[in-house]
Amino acid sequence: MESRKSLGKRGQNNSCGPRNESMSIFENLVGEREQDRMFNREPPTPIAPPELLAVGATYLWIKPNANSIIGDGPIILKEVEYRTTTGNWAETHIVDSPNYKLWHLDPDVEYEIRVLLTRPGEGGTGPPGPPLTTRTKCAVDSEILR
Repeated sequence: MESRKSLGKRGQNNSCGPRNESMSIFENLVGEREQDRMFNREPPTPIAPPELLAVGATYLWIKPNANSIIGDGPIILKEVEYRTTTGNWAETHIVDSPNYKLWHLDPDVEYEIRVLLTRPGEGGTGPPGPPLTTRTKCAVDSEILR
């Protein structure tokens, strides 16, 4: 006897039985549930502190070091936050270039700088990475230089 495949609406092949259209969890070839892959991701965190590139009396040039991370990407947002070592976290700045300049800082003050990374989706911002602790240079009296 010859087997015949039945065609349903719009030419769909219904030979495998009815489909459950409300099913929202799919399994891939290794048996990992798609829902687990989408929702059990770890937010990204830098492994290393920012790299210090240059120091002045009122500025610090840093490289965020956002390429070595733990957690999941892709990274869609990099932020730098800083504070004096004796104060609260003062400000957060979005970083959209490989290097970043913190400015309007006080001379001869020690600062802590750390990086926050964000991936797409809910809960996508990870905890801050390890801080860079550094000090701005002393202010130079311009009269001495004459």
